[in-house]
Amino acid sequence: MLVERLTEEEGILLGEMAQHCVFLQKRAGELTNLLSEVTENIRHHSFPSGHTAEGHRGLMCLLKKTLHLLLSHQGHVKTAYRNIMSCDASMHTVELKEDELEDDVSE
Repeated sequence: MLVERLTEEEGILLGEMAQHCVFLQKRAGELTNLLSEVTENIRHHSFPSGHTAEGHRGLMCLLKKTLHLLLSHQGHVKTAYRNIMSCDASMHTVELKEDELEDDVSE
């Protein structure tokens, strides 16, 4: 019963990890698109909403910083999840070896 529950929880966690990675990728794409739009506005001296060129340059700087932090966070998340997955795989290997030992002992 407990093993079934843990297996069920594992599936839920794997799904949430994948969803988190997709969310981070989507957010990075949105920031990249917005940064591209602001860059084009600066290049063409077109400042919608009455913002100044200086305001757009400040926004561009903020977007670059936010994107950099997000990509850094995304890298840390991928590394952490990869480590969890490799740890999980090695745990299954240990469980299989323990099961084999139990089978050998019972024979």
